[in-house]
Amino acid sequence: MAELTRTALAYSAAGGNINNIAGIDLYPFLMNHDGIDSEGAAAVAAAYITSKNSISNSLERTNRYPDLLFYQLLDMQLADGSWPLAGQKQGDLVATAWVLTALASEVSSEQTAQPIEKALQWLKSKQQLDGGFDGKTTTTAQVIVALSSQGVDAADFTKEGGASLLDHLLARKLTGGGFAQTAGGGNDSPATVQAYLALTSYKLLSKQAGMLYSGLHHAGLDRATIQVEGPGGTLAGGHI
Repeated sequence: MAELTRTALAYSAAGGNINNIAGIDLYPFLMNHDGIDSEGAAAVAAAYITSKNSISNSLERTNRYPDLLFYQLLDMQLADGSWPLAGQKQGDLVATAWVLTALASEVSSEQTAQPIEKALQWLKSKQQLDGGFDGKTTTTAQVIVALSSQGVDAADFTKEGGASLLDHLLARKLTGGGFAQTAGGGNDSPATVQAYLALTSYKLLSKQAGMLYSGLHHAGLDRATIQVEGPGGTLAGGHI
């Protein structure tokens, strides 16, 4: 599920249409995937991001829709403000960052104000004095994406007496443009990809140019899509 969602988001970001990948409409396949429920909060968050940036062009019924995923995310939050991995009872940094990124599209909602504030406080409690999280660049970068999506400046996100989150990330940059996963490490592909996503997200915030995961759906040049939503899901849809 996670790999499929990342593929869908990457394809959309590159200008593609997930409703037509070699003739396949990936949207209903994703929204009906059992992994949304079995892979934990991060999978639900990724599915919610995808659903907010996509529509279904087929008549196939989907078991999930944006509102359902939204309330599922709120219900999965732990008492301390974090979100867990599948089958876990303790909060996870990456899962919490994914959910904060997903909920950024609803930041003005009264329903998200307290959950978001509690999650930000939990993240601050987990930040290390060197500014990072979990000793991993991928985790630190994921948190920067979440904070930038929420309108929080990573350069100001720091524990008292510690380094900032942004400074920590930049300290992992290597000659040639790559990023190390851990202090003193060599070039690491996952760390480099996630670091540049984080820096892109931070740049969008600094220019007030929107969020990293927004406006990814690409309709045809001569076609508009209309979709009518109701409390129970999609009521009708069509093209003009």
